[in-house]
Amino acid sequence: MSLDQVFGYVKDNVGEISDFLLDGTESVIVVEMTCSTTDYVKGKRVKARGQLYNTLSLLSMNPDVRNHLENKQSRYVVFSWKETFPENQEMDSVEASMKGMILMSDEVYSPDNESKFDFGFKMKDIRYPDVLTCQ
Repeated sequence: MSLDQVFGYVKDNVGEISDFLLDGTESVIVVEMTCSTTDYVKGKRVKARGQLYNTLSLLSMNPDVRNHLENKQSRYVVFSWKETFPENQEMDSVEASMKGMILMSDEVYSPDNESKFDFGFKMKDIRYPDVLTCQ
């Protein structure tokens, strides 16, 4: 379900929220998605973390919703991105140097990595076309 639909009924400005809430029998996943070039993903991730936190804060304000979320065995927030490429494919020396750093950062990325997040959630980064798996 799109979270814009959920918070669209609220008259107050709730700030920036995440894109989707996926609610299953035993799991709940809050998703923030973007398309970006590699050099902007880090900044987008910081912004996404804020949106994910704000979304969970708003959802947790309602005792029934908070209880529903807390009763899930699996709770994740996900920052997902699709790599876009600049129109100019020719690289200058600075871009060539950056490519080496990007490849190094790719070695650290794994769709299996997860970290602790607030409200009892775990966080995952998923880069398209990788598939999200949660346990």
